[in-house]
Amino acid sequence: MESFSGSNASVFTGTFARDYFDTLIRDPENLPASFITGNGGAMLSNRISHFYNLTGPSMTIDTGCSSSAVAIHQGCRNLQAGESDLSLVGASSVLLNPDMFIAMSNLNVLNAEGRCYSWDHRSNGYGRGEGVATLLLKRLDDALRDGDHVHAVIRETALNQDGKTKTISSPSMEAQQQLIEECYRRAGLDLAQTAYVEAHMTGTATGDPIEAEAIARTFGQRRSSDDPVLVGSVKTHLGHTEPVSGLAAVIKTAFALQHACIPRI
Repeated sequence: MESFSGSNASVFTGTFARDYFDTLIRDPENLPASFITGNGGAMLSNRISHFYNLTGPSMTIDTGCSSSAVAIHQGCRNLQAGESDLSLVGASSVLLNPDMFIAMSNLNVLNAEGRCYSWDHRSNGYGRGEGVATLLLKRLDDALRDGDHVHAVIRETALNQDGKTKTISSPSMEAQQQLIEECYRRAGLDLAQTAYVEAHMTGTATGDPIEAEAIARTFGQRRSSDDPVLVGSVKTHLGHTEPVSGLAAVIKTAFALQHACIPRI
């Protein structure tokens, strides 16, 4: 990273829970002097920019469990707009605070065994996982020119929102279907040519069937029973790393492409 010092490289990070912040605040009389500058949400990205002397846009994103996926989107858009020549996208999740487990358990979203049974009839909640992940994004032409090792190519990204569903945390099958179709339309890709889909699939009884239906309507209906679309979710291996989950899914899929091997669920 020393070679990027002083460059216009951008930083986009994903965040969600604030376990370390909540742990420190329990003892307000002994808060460190760096409490705000070390724990403020904005500092997650800004500290990286400061440490490596990067002058491009620096933004911390909190969209819940999609935080790092949205960070990837913003990194790609930043490169396409020419605001940066390199974009660092990262996220982290370290489980330090038992209060979050209690709060999520009260929402009935956690699995009693601490596991994610994605694509499984046993799905009844997810197991929380820890993780730290970072990707360096670069325009493909620039990466090839500079002789960089290209792990994978992101053809297109897109965002939308569920709108008004049964509850604020309930996904929308229609919104997911529309997003997939729009992303493929922008990229000029054929849905029928997709052999594998890395799904969000946390292992919840509410969200999983909705996502499965969206995948079936977009990819599944365009494939034959002799050549079906394959599906998976990294959460069966790592647990649900929440803000890191988007990056984890991309990294897993990049390795699957490189090794021509899809890990078992």
